[in-house]
Amino acid sequence: HLAELAAAEAERQGATVARAYSPNATPANVLAAVDGAHVVIYFGHGYGHPSPYGGLNTAKQNGWALQGPRARGTHGDSLNGEIAYYGEDWIVANARPAPGFVMIYSNVCYAPGASEGGHRPATELVALQRVAHYSRKVFRMGGSAYYAVDFDRGAADLVGRLLANRQSTYGELFATDHRYVPSALRGYI
Repeated sequence: HLAELAAAEAERQGATVARAYSPNATPANVLAAVDGAHVVIYFGHGYGHPSPYGGLNTAKQNGWALQGPRARGTHGDSLNGEIAYYGEDWIVANARPAPGFVMIYSNVCYAPGASEGGHRPATELVALQRVAHYSRKVFRMGGSAYYAVDFDRGAADLVGRLLANRQSTYGELFATDHRYVPSALRGYI
């Protein structure tokens, strides 16, 4: 539902949208959808680092959970092979979005620095590490911006602002959300 809201908003702003939803979110279909994209939005499972599941594994972490070898077209459990984690190594090696693309992770565990529900909240240092790990592949691939959002409409509002206000900076667009609270954020260089 959230992905469709974002897609509809992008189309409303005149963008051409390629969709790769489960059960069709196979690696090949996702790569085809991302090919040449100026904005890439990922909705799905997050498996970032640091996490309670062991050390850094860039083959599986900080990437995308796609249809696995035993996919049934459901929001399945990765232990049974319904989904498979394709980490930052795979994305950098295979994905070809447009130069300067914008990456948006929406409602993805670890991508905004937060912990999974039910786990202890992240410390500031852990949150910074998670964002750094998730975002670094975007910039290695020539991306110009990384966002991780958990607002109610997912990425729809952000996509609308990005496409409707192309002369604004990324920071200005982030700060124009009605839920933006400057005192709740810290900047890091």
